[in-house]
Amino acid sequence: MNDELADVIEKQKCGFIEEDVREPGSDNNLFFDMPPLEHAVHFMVEAMKRAGWDPAVVYAFEKTGLIVTGTNEHLISDKERAEWEAAVREYRLKQWEESGDQENDWF
Repeated sequence: MNDELADVIEKQKCGFIEEDVREPGSDNNLFFDMPPLEHAVHFMVEAMKRAGWDPAVVYAFEKTGLIVTGTNEHLISDKERAEWEAAVREYRLKQWEESGDQENDWF
């Protein structure tokens, strides 16, 4: 562990003690003062949209919590990959249905 990381951990430990008036236990979050996960996901989704990501991929991330790429797909289970792909298809089907252009599309 480098000195910078050790300092961060020590500051978090001191903050925990100040907040809870006790030493942190093994079942306590090291970063106890972080915003809820939902907030982080919201900011990630907004950043993805601003960056111009495929809306189907953004939807799949919101639904599964996964970002699947060629770099990380080998780390994702077949079940999780199938759920992510299903979410992408679900988004695209919904967009197709809402477009009202089914007569001109071939499958």
